[in-house]
Amino acid sequence: MTNIIAQIFGILGMIGNIFVYQQKTQKGVLLWQIFVSLTFTVNYFMLGAVMGGILNIICIVRTLIFLFPNKTNAGHIGWTIAFIAMFFTFYPISFLVFGTAPTPRNFVIEALPILAMTFQTIALRLGSAKAVRR
Repeated sequence: MTNIIAQIFGILGMIGNIFVYQQKTQKGVLLWQIFVSLTFTVNYFMLGAVMGGILNIICIVRTLIFLFPNKTNAGHIGWTIAFIAMFFTFYPISFLVFGTAPTPRNFVIEALPILAMTFQTIALRLGSAKAVRR
């Protein structure tokens, strides 16, 4: 039953991703992105994919910072560097702590979410919904 509920959260996240790219405003993009990250966080933790859950928690924090740019100085390049550094820091942790076998295939598979979240961080920093869609 847990697996079925986890998959429902994953499906909700994928549907939410469609709505992210339909938004006309940056605020709309960010609000939907929080929803997507929340659903994927639940999905990954329920499936036992702790690394995916942790990365999505970082995405939630990142999105909240970009959602309130005046209060958090989100335009500062330091935020972007910090989040990208966090993503890349977790790459070796997946092999060292979570026991992922260090095979060439796993090196590529574990790198894909890190690269996607890095590009997403850069896109969200651009500050417009149109730039994010590109």
